[in-house]
Amino acid sequence: METTASNITLTTGQLAALLRPLPGEPGVLSPLQGLGTAALSDFSASLPETITRQRDVWEPIARTLSAPKLALVTSAGTSDNVVYLQAFGAPATCDHLVGCTRAPGGTFELVPALTASVWSQVLWDGLALDTVPPTTDAAVTMSFTALTACCGLVDAVKESRLEALIAREAYPVSSATTASIALAVKTGLMTQDARWFTGLMRRLLPQDPTGGSLEQTRRGLDELALLGWVIRVGDDEWSFAETIQPHAIEWSAAVVSGLFSLHLDDPDGLNRLHVGVIRTLSGLWTLECPPLGETVKFGRTGGQALMLTMMKAVKKLLASWPAQPVKAAASQPVPSGSLPSHFCPSCGAAVVDGARFCADCGKPVHAGEKFCGACGHRIA
Repeated sequence: METTASNITLTTGQLAALLRPLPGEPGVLSPLQGLGTAALSDFSASLPETITRQRDVWEPIARTLSAPKLALVTSAGTSDNVVYLQAFGAPATCDHLVGCTRAPGGTFELVPALTASVWSQVLWDGLALDTVPPTTDAAVTMSFTALTACCGLVDAVKESRLEALIAREAYPVSSATTASIALAVKTGLMTQDARWFTGLMRRLLPQDPTGGSLEQTRRGLDELALLGWVIRVGDDEWSFAETIQPHAIEWSAAVVSGLFSLHLDDPDGLNRLHVGVIRTLSGLWTLECPPLGETVKFGRTGGQALMLTMMKAVKKLLASWPAQPVKAAASQPVPSGSLPSHFCPSCGAAVVDGARFCADCGKPVHAGEKFCGACGHRIA
C-alpha cells in the first residue's frame, strides 16, 4: 500500500507529542533541539487526524525527525523576508527529503516529500540569488590563521576610518600595521558588535578560531601575501591587493544573509560542510568549511555558481543515501502520543503491535520481558 501525505503545520507541543514515543533523546540535528524543557515536556497536545489516520506514513517521518543521519539546513535573510528550512534524510526513498520549517508563531511546517528541486527553489528565493551580480570566482583555500588575519585587516581599516570620521579628519590610507590587525582580531573574537568582521566570521565557523598574537597574525598575513590577497606597503604595514576589491567588505554593511550546511553520519563521526554567505554591495562573499581538515575556502562568488555548488553537494548526498522502503501498516486511528507503539530493542526498527519478531532483523522482540526496553510499554 502506498500512501502520500501533504504538508502539515504543528505547534511545538504537537511536534513534541509526535516524537515522544521515540527511544532516547532527540538527536543533535532534531528540530526539537533548543526548544527548552517546557516545550519538550508538553506531550498533552493532540495530534491532527491526518497523522493518526496515516500511521504508516508518519511513523518513519517521526523517526527521521527525531534522530536524522543526514540534514540540510539553510537560513536566508533579505530586506523583504527571512526563510529557514531544515531538511532531513528521507525515511522512505532517496528521492525525497523530509522538510521541517520553523513557521511564525512558534509552529513547525512539516513537508513529508521535499524534493531537491523544491529545496533549491526555497534557497534561491530566500537568498535572492537572481539579484547577485555575476562575478569571476575569486575564492581561494586558506587556513584559519589566514582567514582571521584577513578579517583583522578589514576591521583595522574600518576602525581607523571610523576614528577619522569621528575626528572629522581625512580618511587615512587603506592599510594597517601588524599590531593593529592583531588587536582587531582579538577584539572581534571577544565582542558581538556587528561592525567587527572577525566576530561575523566567527559565527559562521564550525569551531572558535584562535588569534590575537603578533606571531599568529604575521603568519596569516604572510599566507595572504602568497595568495595575492594582501601586499606589504611598509616595513610592518599591510593593505589589500586591488584585485580583491576590499571596498566590497570595507564599505558595505556585511550581513550574514545565508547559511547552508550538510550533515552526514559516518564511521569517523559527524561530517559537516558549512557555506556561509555574506551579502555586500558588490555581490556575495562565501565561506566554505570542508568536513575535515584545517583549511577554508573564502572569497567572492556569483549567485549561479553558489547554487550549482550547493546542488551538486545535495545530489551527491541524496544519491549515496540508501533507499529504505517503508513497511506499510494498516491505517487506523491511534491515540495521541502513541505513534509508534514500540521499537525492536536489537536494531531499533518500528515494531507493529502484537508482533513477536522484528520484521527487519528477525530477532525476538520481547522474549522473557514484561516491559519494552525501548518505550517502557507493558507487553501483553
